[in-house]
Parts: sequence; C-alpha cells; structure tokens
Amino acid sequence: MKPSHPNKYLSWLAAAIVSGALLSGAGNVLAQGGTWTNKAPMPTARYGPAAGVINGKLYMAGGAIVYDGYPYPRFNTLEVYDPVTSTWTTQMPMPLGVLFAAAGVIDGKLYVAGGSASNTEGNTVATLQVYDPTSNTWTTRAPMPVATHAAAFGVINGKLYVAGGHIGHNTGALYVYDPASDTWTMKTPMSTPRSNPSGGVVNGIFYVSGGHTDSGVILNTTEAYNPVTDTWTTKAPMPTPRTESSAAVINGVLYIVGGSGGSPLFTVEAYDPLTDAWTVKTPMPTARLGSGAGIVSGVLYVVGGTTDGSAAGNLATNDAYTPDCTGATGPQGPAGPTGATGATGPQGATGATGAVGPQGSAGHNGTNGLNGAQGPIGPAGAGLVTGAILHLQSGTPAPVGFTKIGTTTEKINDLSGHPQNLQFDVYTKN
Repeated sequence: MKPSHPNKYLSWLAAAIVSGALLSGAGNVLAQGGTWTNKAPMPTARYGPAAGVINGKLYMAGGAIVYDGYPYPRFNTLEVYDPVTSTWTTQMPMPLGVLFAAAGVIDGKLYVAGGSASNTEGNTVATLQVYDPTSNTWTTRAPMPVATHAAAFGVINGKLYVAGGHIGHNTGALYVYDPASDTWTMKTPMSTPRSNPSGGVVNGIFYVSGGHTDSGVILNTTEAYNPVTDTWTTKAPMPTPRTESSAAVINGVLYIVGGSGGSPLFTVEAYDPLTDAWTVKTPMPTARLGSGAGIVSGVLYVVGGTTDGSAAGNLATNDAYTPDCTGATGPQGPAGPTGATGATGPQGATGATGAVGPQGSAGHNGTNGLNGAQGPIGPAGAGLVTGAILHLQSGTPAPVGFTKIGTTTEKINDLSGHPQNLQFDVYTKN
C-alpha cells in the first residue's frame, strides 16, 4: 500500500536538491518575525512521530524510518526532551509502533490514536494507546470507530478530537474521545475530505488546514469546528498549500510549519482567529515534512521528519522557534468600574465685591410729631403793675405775686398751622 501523502515515495526530493529548491527560504529569514535556534537532536531520527507536551517536556512516540523503497520500519520508541537541560531520555516503548497517529495530552497523559502500523494493505489501525509518565506505563483504551491515520487532532475540554485522515481513502469524518467514559462519538464531518492536514485548538474552536485529496491535490483550505453547535465554518485559506506539516498554538495563534507543497518547505505561517488572517513568519532552518511538534513555555519545538526519502534524509533535528513579541491587537476590553469619589477640595477664594446697585426711590414724608410741653413761665417783667391781667396755660404753676381770678379757652394755631383749643388760667397782679 502506498503512503497517504502524494509525494511518490519522496523521490521528487532528489531533483529539488539538485535545482537548489530547498534553499528558497534562506534569503528572507531576517525579513520575517521570530527566531529559530538549533537544540539537542532527538536520539532516534524518524518521520511522522506522535508528539505531546506534559509538565514542560516534549514526548515523541512512534514514527518510522523512510527508505527509497518499502518497507518503512515502524518505531515504538518513546523519547522525551527537557528544554531546561536540553537533554533527551528514553522511556517505556509503546505497545504498537505507528506512523502518523493522532495525539493529544489530557490530564497529564499522552493519548495516541490510530496510525499506520505497516506498509501492507490494511495497515491502518484503530488502536488507542495511553502513556502515563507518572508510572512510565502504557495502557490500551477503547479503539476508534474506524481505523484512521494521517488525521488532524486537538484537545478541547478534556476530550480528543480527530478529524479527516486516511481510512483506505481520504475522509472528512470527525470523532471525539471522552476519557471519562472511554467512548468515541461521531460528530459533523468536515466539508473537504483530506489526509495529512494540520490542526490546532484556539479558545475552544478546532481549526484544520491543508492536507491533500485522494487525487493528490495539495490543499490550503481552512475549516473551523465549534463543538457547542457541532458545525464547521470556512475560514481564510492558508497562503501556502501544504500537506504533512506540523502545527501548534502559541498565545491564541495557530502556527503551521514546514510540510510539502510538492517539495519540502521551510515556510512558517501563522493564523490569527481574531482577524481571520494569516502572516508569514521566519522560515525554518531546515526544510522538512512529517515532523513532530510541541509548545513549551511559549517556544515551538519542531523535531524529526524527512528531507528526501532516503536513509540519510531521516531527521533527528530539533529546531526551536521563539515568536516575535508583537502580536495582533486584541479586541477592546470592557470599561473598568467607576472610581471612588474624591475628597472635598479646599474652599475657593472670596469673590470680588459686586457693583453698587441703583439708588432706591424716595420714601414718603413722615407725620408731624406732637407739640412739646410748654416751657416754664419766665419771671414777671418789671413793667407789670398792680391789677395787671396774666393768662397762663392751665396746669402751669401760679407765679409769685399773682392771684387766679378765672379760666378761659382760646383757639391758637400749632406749629403746623392747625388750630388748637387751649385752656388758660387768668391771674391778676396783687
């Protein structure tokens, strides 16, 4: 049985090397975002391993050696890379060596689903193998409903999603494994059947891009699956059609690395779901397809794969990609809460004196006051003789040397000119 990729046993690669096609990405490294660093190589060079990150370490399981002809011997090797020490260790081998299996990490365990077990007809398996690093043991769980290899995969809310792949022909089927119940469920399939696509999960949405058709057409189409609505939507196509590429998610951005577009690729492209747009990043140092990949502390590690389909072309290379710091601008966040009321400020200065108002109107004349009391009687003039008559207002003390002889009423004007009736006592000079 032929491999699921359309690369004719990878024989096209020899011509690409002669023509210099493999160096096509070297000239634009500085023009793109992010940097690549070469790290300690994997002990076992291999193509198509399953990969997963557990507790800051990258686990590489299975894969195969690629020769110019068949068979491709399968590996059951499990090797673990520690980025802190940049060293590899070998752990318990998997029960069944497989190529192009789907893989995901759930609750600290590596789940490896399906894969190609040999190059004979019926080589694809449905086996689900689970590795527990705590006990360094493998167990077998419920098999997939249909034997599948070369599928896209991702983990959402503790469940493993496996989409597309090869089942004797290409498929768009989507299967979901729930470790809690050890069961598989079939969901709405992709619109485009495909083998060897790349996949990744961003904010609970499963994105699948690239791959190839049964006729060998290499794809750049992108589809997104929403598990809440069980629906697929079409997204912006990848700039470079490719198959057998690696994928991983960093800070909400899906990175697609390497693969084949008819020849091995250096190309790195990043998809931002917020803008539904792709950007080109710094190319890999080594063009390759069929690598394993994983993210540790925001760094993308791409390990293994093949360059030319010969024994010499099998890779143990471990390249680490650090993205540039500038990401896409996220949506504006909600308004913050209203701050506390500030303390009362100091009293302001006294304002300027206002202008003098207009003069008021004149008041009414007041009423006349009462007449004052009559003053005391002055001393008798020297000219009064005996028998002279004197009138004094009643109540006035009698003068010395006079005798009262009667009273009289007389009309006299007051100071305002009003007549007043006043009573007078009449006196005579002794």
